[in-house]
Amino acid sequence: MPVFACEWVLVQDKIHVIVLDIEWLQQSDEAPLLYQQLKADYEKWVAVFPPKKEWPAWFSEIASEVALFSEAAVSQMPLLQKSFNAYLNKWTAYCTLHTQEFLQGKDNEKVKEYKHHHYLNSPARTIIKGDNEAWLNTFLKDYHFA
Repeated sequence: MPVFACEWVLVQDKIHVIVLDIEWLQQSDEAPLLYQQLKADYEKWVAVFPPKKEWPAWFSEIASEVALFSEAAVSQMPLLQKSFNAYLNKWTAYCTLHTQEFLQGKDNEKVKEYKHHHYLNSPARTIIKGDNEAWLNTFLKDYHFA
């Protein structure tokens, strides 16, 4: 099952973190086919949003071959939106072909593991500290990764 992953962290006049990827929760023979379809998009957008020198360990563990982990100026937000749409369109097309497989009702165990992993390793934890940590925990657990 592929997961469309996109996130950006915007503080003041800079996008400090950009995450864009389609990650698989378990091995799939179809993953290389989807990544092949994304290769041209990846090459286009990695030139616009070059990779950060250091990736967090948690992202390195799950990142695909078409993963973007970058940063940018706020003025690049329109381009960021286009890159997200390019990946989202490929993901949507794939999921549309496999709708019945994904309509299982409750999250399967791999989805639960994915959400828990991201709850624990959210980049927001490095930015929001102190008195706001309790609020952040509630937000991440009960809303963002619910």
